[in-house]
Amino acid sequence: MKKKILALLLVGALALSASACGSSASNGTDSQTASAGTQSEGTQSAATDSTSSAGTESVTPMPTPELSEDEKALMSVEVAETELSADTIDSVLELGEYKGLTLEVKEGVTANIAFSGTVHGEDAPRDGMTSDSTDLAIGSGSFIDGFEDALIGMKIGETREFDLAFPDPYPNNEELSGKMTKWTVTVNDIVNKNYYLLGVVSDASTVKSFPKSLYDETKEFVEAQFKSYAEGYGMEYDEFISMNGINTELETRMILQDRLAAEGVLIKEGVYAADPLTSTESVYADALNEILQANNAATVDDAIAAGIPRTWILNSVEQLAAGNLIMNYLA
Repeated sequence: MKKKILALLLVGALALSASACGSSASNGTDSQTASAGTQSEGTQSAATDSTSSAGTESVTPMPTPELSEDEKALMSVEVAETELSADTIDSVLELGEYKGLTLEVKEGVTANIAFSGTVHGEDAPRDGMTSDSTDLAIGSGSFIDGFEDALIGMKIGETREFDLAFPDPYPNNEELSGKMTKWTVTVNDIVNKNYYLLGVVSDASTVKSFPKSLYDETKEFVEAQFKSYAEGYGMEYDEFISMNGINTELETRMILQDRLAAEGVLIKEGVYAADPLTSTESVYADALNEILQANNAATVDDAIAAGIPRTWILNSVEQLAAGNLIMNYLA
């Protein structure tokens, strides 16, 4: 699944905190469960002014990553004078299938798991080899080799047992080097599954053209956020972009693709609203309340006054609302 640099840089309250079954518990050193600080793709979190100042001496620009074929295709999409509506959505977007999706552990997912590991020949787990609730980003390499791979395909509520050997040598604990272990893992939940499912639909969608008004709004939002980060680091905007190898045009288009996918689902479901922040539709009202609560704000105005961009709130509400609708059609 594609990654958006801006989504990874945004910090603050975790939206949809209720989607996880509790906070992360023990981070065991024996099983390499130290927190990786990762964020699920598609997960939204509000921007705050917590970016700390960092030295900028001897800054080496990062090469801009080479574009994938999908990214090249997205960069070639025209920006057109089209207003998005139920009548125009099919000319703007070929929406990926959003009914009958499966929700299971796969690379790119953050799963909340309970686990218990026991060294062969021992009767009980060692310290750090058990937890009732830990968030694990699949593909992060946070656990010993083979652990994350063993979870692929698991569904919420499913329990799986498997054997693994600790690496040899194992610098974290030399006494465990090469020892076989038996693990029992239960998937408590998929973190931010609403956003994740929308990301699946977005990846399966093809943008035919970007409505200019939405494109301009998104581009302004993206550039404003990166300018804010640059200021926080005491850097010029161009220097910050160069140092981090950021392609703001690609960022704009990737974020807008997700927004169009959300709007496509909402249109197909007959609940699309031009301004979801003022809509009385329950699908929007419920999503807005959840976003505001996650960011400790009573109203949209309070959130904006706290420094959360209105565009971010709007995008998050649309994506959460669409994700909730997709959840209704899970296989």
